[in-house]
Amino acid sequence: MLPGAVTATASFRFAKWIGPWMERSGAKLIIGKGGMSSADYRRDFVPNGAIYLTTVGYGTGALLGRGVKSVKAVHWNEELGLAQAMWVLECSGMGPFIVASDLDGNCLFERENARIAPGLAAAYEGTRPTVLKRYGETNDRTDEVI
Repeated sequence: MLPGAVTATASFRFAKWIGPWMERSGAKLIIGKGGMSSADYRRDFVPNGAIYLTTVGYGTGALLGRGVKSVKAVHWNEELGLAQAMWVLECSGMGPFIVASDLDGNCLFERENARIAPGLAAAYEGTRPTVLKRYGETNDRTDEVI
């Protein structure tokens, strides 16, 4: 049975395993959500000649699911649970995606965050503090993740 929808998980969930897994599997393309650091890309992706793609936004799961032709394997199901596990899929015509790292390990998110960061304080000026109930939520806008 094929999945009806496919969504990516936040990449920090599998970053610590990705290098050894890529060496063993020979994967050249990893799809996740939110990206990793350029240090991760340079350490794990560049030596393996791989790039990282990120999903284009929420609500595209059914669209992406249309591209799945078969499920080849499921990794870390026991450790992370079915929804967070890493699935190895055979796909055709899947997308759209954003290229978040290139073959040199450059990180789209780091580059764009550096451009945005100088104006971040002004964007939040006059807003109320967050309620701090979600993982990673902060009132320190210099630590904001976009």
